[in-house]
Amino acid sequence: MSTSKKINKLRIYFSVLLAVLCISTANANAVETSFHDNFSNATVKPEWTSPTTSLGINTAPSGQRFLGRAGSNDGLSNDTVVLTLSDVPVEGVAEVTFDVYVIRSMDGDEAFQFSGIGTTSGAFHLATSFSNLKIPIQPPQSSQSYPWPGSLPLTGTYRIGNLHYSLVNPSHFSDSTYRLRFRVPYTGDTLILRFRMSGLQEDITDESWGIDKVDVVIRD
Repeated sequence: MSTSKKINKLRIYFSVLLAVLCISTANANAVETSFHDNFSNATVKPEWTSPTTSLGINTAPSGQRFLGRAGSNDGLSNDTVVLTLSDVPVEGVAEVTFDVYVIRSMDGDEAFQFSGIGTTSGAFHLATSFSNLKIPIQPPQSSQSYPWPGSLPLTGTYRIGNLHYSLVNPSHFSDSTYRLRFRVPYTGDTLILRFRMSGLQEDITDESWGIDKVDVVIRD
């Protein structure tokens, strides 16, 4: 091969390499906004609010910290929690990951809802349920709607019993953890994410829930 051809091949190689690097850099820069919270701080970050209760950092018997009610370590009840992210790109997709702690005697008929919307448009909504029932003890019709209607209790769970809550009912596991991931398209300079659960027993030491390890990455 002649020297000139070798030089031309090298030029092509470095041109391709430069293009790849530029694309990689562009993709990296496409991440405009991120929010992370594992609730390791002593106080709740200002982005979190609730129209139904005062929020606080709860500590499970295992020592795990998570978002729950102020003045308690049992999590949330029939509550709504709102995460508001301001000054985000006016149009984008939020990649949202979070853990849901399902605590004590959930039966699969308590409604968990997650939604996301921008200030202008775009909406995402999930409605599902979770159950801590032990399969061998309960009849086959016992079910939860996550990840699809009619799923057996604990389907798709990430961990079982890792929070070490005391058992209220021996027919249930003490707690379970679900790691959920969603892509939420939106339009507007503010992104609002809502987490809500309803249909729980009034006694928070019987049925409750919490949020942990929240990760939001917005790509325009």
